[in-house]
Amino acid sequence: MFVWITRRLEGRLYEWALAAPTLASGIHLAMHPEALSNSAFHRLGNVLDVGSVSVLLILCGVLRLIALAVNGYSDVIGPVARCVCAALSAFLWSEIAYALYEYGLSRGVISPMWWFWASFTLAEVFVCYRAGMDVRRFVRW
Repeated sequence: MFVWITRRLEGRLYEWALAAPTLASGIHLAMHPEALSNSAFHRLGNVLDVGSVSVLLILCGVLRLIALAVNGYSDVIGPVARCVCAALSAFLWSEIAYALYEYGLSRGVISPMWWFWASFTLAEVFVCYRAGMDVRRFVRW
């Protein structure tokens, strides 16, 4: 069991570390939809309705957890699923980063949390690239 866990975590700790909170955030929004409009992340409500944000977060979290768990069993499906989830996450994290930036401008000071969400966005773009390279190793076009 330890070997199975170690193999899944190796090189993908960042993905695991954000998969569970992504799922938890989606569940939280489903249970408390007002949380989106009453926070610095209210701008997401301009792009998508709360139900859509909640569903996206839940799906992305669940799909990423499944993709990470089965990664290695399929040389194509696991990395493709990881790439799709990373792209969705990059979109969501960039929206949160922008919302914090916009909120900060209206208050006269940008939150230091902006740096976290901006770096999460860049990290997700890298994960998408890395997963794409994993697929490319096995699929010859």
